[in-house]
Amino acid sequence: MTASGNTVRYVISVTPPAGAPSTIAISDVIPAGTQYIAGSLKTPPSTVAMWSTNSGGSYVSTEPSPASSVTNVRIEGASVVADRGNVAPIPLPPAGSISGGSTGGDGWRVIPYNGKVYTLYHHWKNRPLYCADVATGATCAGYPANIPAASGGTFTTASADGYFVTAGQFPEYVNRATGQLYFFAKNIATQRMVVVCANLNTQQSCGSYEFSTAPTVVGTSADFFGMDGGVNGTQIYALTSATNQPTYACYDASTNAPCVGTAADGTFSAGTGFPTAAGGGDYNTGQAIQIGTRIYGYVGTGADRRISCFDMATNAQCGGGNFPFNSATLGPLFPTANTGGAADGFCVAWDAAVATTCYSLAGAAQTKPNLSAALSTRKPEYTGGGGYAYGTALLYNGKTYWISDSTTPSQKFCWDWSTDALCAGFNTTLTASSGGAGDRFYEMTSDPDRPNCLWGLGDAGQIRSFDARDGSSCGGKTTVQVPAKPSVAYCDGKPHTVTWNQVQLFGLTSPTHFTSATLTIRDSAGNPVSGFN
Repeated sequence: MTASGNTVRYVISVTPPAGAPSTIAISDVIPAGTQYIAGSLKTPPSTVAMWSTNSGGSYVSTEPSPASSVTNVRIEGASVVADRGNVAPIPLPPAGSISGGSTGGDGWRVIPYNGKVYTLYHHWKNRPLYCADVATGATCAGYPANIPAASGGTFTTASADGYFVTAGQFPEYVNRATGQLYFFAKNIATQRMVVVCANLNTQQSCGSYEFSTAPTVVGTSADFFGMDGGVNGTQIYALTSATNQPTYACYDASTNAPCVGTAADGTFSAGTGFPTAAGGGDYNTGQAIQIGTRIYGYVGTGADRRISCFDMATNAQCGGGNFPFNSATLGPLFPTANTGGAADGFCVAWDAAVATTCYSLAGAAQTKPNLSAALSTRKPEYTGGGGYAYGTALLYNGKTYWISDSTTPSQKFCWDWSTDALCAGFNTTLTASSGGAGDRFYEMTSDPDRPNCLWGLGDAGQIRSFDARDGSSCGGKTTVQVPAKPSVAYCDGKPHTVTWNQVQLFGLTSPTHFTSATLTIRDSAGNPVSGFN
């Protein structure tokens, strides 16, 4: 019992079983006679907080206002390694290299999930979804596949054209608890934006949603640019392709509907910061990178090349900056960092004159002379005609990674912001890509299940993996990363002392199962603890 107006704090404790991590979905009703307080829901790492205002009928990933309207709360995600002791499964090491199969190349981004890697081949209507087993490198059974429009329809390997086609660049979201993959595409028949859902676990469609009143996508051919964007929680943002005045469409996977706050057509019709194209024409290319909750977008037509910034946290143009502005340089956006490794801006990394121009997060011009000089012969470049919006580098653990076709053969590169130089001891060599035509690099991504394992993909269809620390292959080795943060083991606000004294490998013997193992303990800043490296 407590008096009216007092704050009541309660904790739900869940102990996951030993062994492989379990997925969790914890729901709770706000007790009768009480009301939810804004900002009071605390969640474990690697989980998503959600709220309901209709007694659990549906949930949203943004806390409703007023907070008193909340009737239910929910936490979803994979169980994390408990900080007071648990089992962290060691993922299988990936194969040395993986071919994109016979789908014709043109893959935009690698999507690692549940021991497999997936990709969607753009403008490839015949069986666009590709899957490979990470451990063997072999194409998964039943792939490449088409995704039916109707929910519940089983993936098909039939070669008949599908109903959608993806852009050169596009965002996707994977619900790692359910295996549902959501991505933006174009309905071939209507030329409208559509979000397609594929359940990677059941190999069935989980439906599609068409933005039926949004602007049609520019370009009626199967080959089109510019639907890139970002992801914030369960919300996916995508450029409305390269229209006369681009805006962002937003889809919320938790509600299977356009995001709250969008106009009737599912877009943010104002405040996205893109001006009307010069001469009244359409922008014919576009690209974006995400830094935090911000999407830095690039669109261009001829000499009219605009860069804008959209903040997914506020669903409006980024405040306090110089956006939008005109860029004299063509090319992909290259994320940069300060000497501490924190993101501090981006560069437009390539054009025909080999120029590089760099900007702060607020859009102010800044110089990166060492990087600019290095990029002159190591551009994150797609060599095909008109491909100047491809080649998105990755900022990971304070370093930026990319693949370059400017060298022969293609090479991979790493830039260390702590030294403002190419990473020392980093192996830049790549095995020859299929066809020997260079990788024609599109985008780099990190593997959430394999720390320090990065994946690259491009128009050549070759799926690359390499170790972020030294550039060696991820093949034949694996890494497990165990977070140990005492403060997240408790939420009662009281001081506690937590110690760890053992690291054990269960079920593995050397040299039968492995030949060597290393252990590094890092402090809260990510630096190795003396004596434990």
